[in-house]
Amino acid sequence: MIIEKILEYKQKKYRQAPVHSNRASELGHPCIRYLVLNRLKWQEKALPPLGKLLLYEEGNLHEQKVLRDIQDAGFVVIEQQRMFEWREYQITGHIDAKVIVNEKVYPLEIKTTSPYIFRKINSPKDLYESEHYWIRMYPAQMVLYLLMDNKEEGIFIFKDKSSGELKEIVLQLDYELGEELLKKAEIINRCVEREEIPEGIEFNEEICGSCGFAHICLPEAKRQEILLLEDPELLEKVDRWYELRELVKEYNRLDSELKEMLKGKDRILLGNYLITGKWVKRKAYEVPETEYWQMKIQRIGK
Repeated sequence: MIIEKILEYKQKKYRQAPVHSNRASELGHPCIRYLVLNRLKWQEKALPPLGKLLLYEEGNLHEQKVLRDIQDAGFVVIEQQRMFEWREYQITGHIDAKVIVNEKVYPLEIKTTSPYIFRKINSPKDLYESEHYWIRMYPAQMVLYLLMDNKEEGIFIFKDKSSGELKEIVLQLDYELGEELLKKAEIINRCVEREEIPEGIEFNEEICGSCGFAHICLPEAKRQEILLLEDPELLEKVDRWYELRELVKEYNRLDSELKEMLKGKDRILLGNYLITGKWVKRKAYEVPETEYWQMKIQRIGK
């Protein structure tokens, strides 16, 4: 009764804005086709699902709270939401803020995460090498701000949205990454000027499955299938496999976290659980050359 009206209002409030430049927050996206579509066909981009809209809103609230905490701790925060523009490469962006630490000014970006992601991010290396493409986009965003602001270092503050815990990561200006991003911007600009849409990346479920232009790209992916099967029993098994896969991923994630947290502890009594552990030496051996069938299942539509 009440909740439905709130959600309906939030959906109606959201508007897809025109995209006339390469946004610093998105230039690290791995698909150039997406970045070109973002500028040429922005009006055809699907609206984010309601869950994402709620996450965006929560992220903004957390950002303001972190900025207040920084100021309450005695630091000076300046230039909140300052706009940057690099006309030569058609790059724009809005930085969260800048913070003055020991008389030095640092560009500042605030990110809220799940507890799982929060525990996994502890250094710049974790950002660069994350399994999630959207986390790998963070260094790209900061590097562009550093280049546009002529700074050598920027600060990320990450907040666990469940516990409220904070951590900071200082990112150095990465000239190699910066050069890659500028070259990417030049490619996008040429495509936009010629109104040419480049080829997309090979289908990736995490990237393509949630893309706002999936309705444009996924039909093409389906047309490329070699064999079309009509087998209800097989489809039922694949559907079930897909459901169980998510549970296995959660199990593996928790298993890795627990092993790390309990490493070196021989015997523990936790609630109704007796947890034991020991160090095991793995013998080295060579695997003989062999052949095997590699299978990959990805959902390309809902």
